[in-house]
Amino acid sequence: MKLESLESRASGGAARVSARIRWEDSGREPFDLAFDAEGDAAQDVCADPSAILLAAAIPAMRWGERRIAIEGTVCPRLRDGLGAAAAILRAWYGPPRLMPAIEPSAGFAAPVPPPDRGSAAFLSGGMDSLDVFLRNRCQFPDGHPSRLVGALHVSGLPYTGPPGSSSHESFVGRSRSAAAAMARGLGVPLTFVRTNLADIDRDFLFFRQEYFGSAYAAIAQLFWRRFASVSFASAQQYGFRLDPLGSHPLLDPLYSTGALAFRHEGAERTRLQKAETLATRPDLLPDLHVCLKTPLESAGRNCGRCEKCLHTQIELLLAGAPAAAAAFPSGALGVEAIRAIPPDPHTTFFWRPLPPRLRQAGRNDLADAIERKLEEMERTRDWVREAGWRGKLRSIDRRYLGSALVGMRRAMLGRRRPRLPGAE
Repeated sequence: MKLESLESRASGGAARVSARIRWEDSGREPFDLAFDAEGDAAQDVCADPSAILLAAAIPAMRWGERRIAIEGTVCPRLRDGLGAAAAILRAWYGPPRLMPAIEPSAGFAAPVPPPDRGSAAFLSGGMDSLDVFLRNRCQFPDGHPSRLVGALHVSGLPYTGPPGSSSHESFVGRSRSAAAAMARGLGVPLTFVRTNLADIDRDFLFFRQEYFGSAYAAIAQLFWRRFASVSFASAQQYGFRLDPLGSHPLLDPLYSTGALAFRHEGAERTRLQKAETLATRPDLLPDLHVCLKTPLESAGRNCGRCEKCLHTQIELLLAGAPAAAAAFPSGALGVEAIRAIPPDPHTTFFWRPLPPRLRQAGRNDLADAIERKLEEMERTRDWVREAGWRGKLRSIDRRYLGSALVGMRRAMLGRRRPRLPGAE
């Protein structure tokens, strides 16, 4: 792989960073990578080789590139970090997953950052990122170098369809308006970044499992002249759920350079703790955007009935946050809605803490529905792991029937399963 024509251009309150990706070993077509920034920190972006390398390294590894030749100088800390990240991904998902040789034209050298920079975080419009900002406000006073003084919002990650399509414009519009409203309420300057980074590889499973931490880190590194650290909100939890994912407490810090630390924040807190923090700012709750369904069939930012919408509504209900109801369609939360969601065993982490708290709150109807759904999820897990009688049936299907039963099951579930952005 060659990373060429690194360039940055600024005009007014906007700026563009671009580069060309040429594949050498995989036979793929050249790709013109672009980042368009507008807002408070846009004038400080630069075509930093380490940022462009972060955007391309994990896809280059996936597609079997033997080297990554790049114009300019690369931070040696990032070189070592990418090697370590490849080793972690290989341990999780199997070989080969070897990081290509990194060959910067001007060698490896530690960047020298300017003084008096601040800290920033990504603000998606969702619960996890808002919690990062609210907790930071409680922990660090004005003037402290760790206090968040900037917010970054990204359009184009994950892949939600081509620009101009209803799926893309619906998702981008809802998330962008949510982040803008939250930033105003928090009193933090916001910078928008639009990118085609997800077009490098549109496989949503690859993005989720291996890539999205380094993708967001690439965007963060564009701003190293302005910020000394950029935080990314965690969807994981220490001691309970640390699944192999593309953004992970082990991976994200490895995408730091000598100029900018990329921080993975919030894994020490439960979803219910985060909801309780959000409940202290009822003025911000109507602006929440947590829904992955796109496009929406009705007005509003959230469908209210997908799995993410449902467990978020329950978490905020238990936190005593009635203002959050304005973010979801009226009457969306109920037993029938919980029964209708697909039994995804990867999401038990969100649901398992809820029934005891719901019973304490007198909502036995919701607690019963969730417990039945958790039983379905466990049966599905057995099927996936080929454990129990359902798993043995799957093993027979895979070995002797060419996975015909799995295909029939997926076809039936597909008729009622909400689609993830970019999932094909």
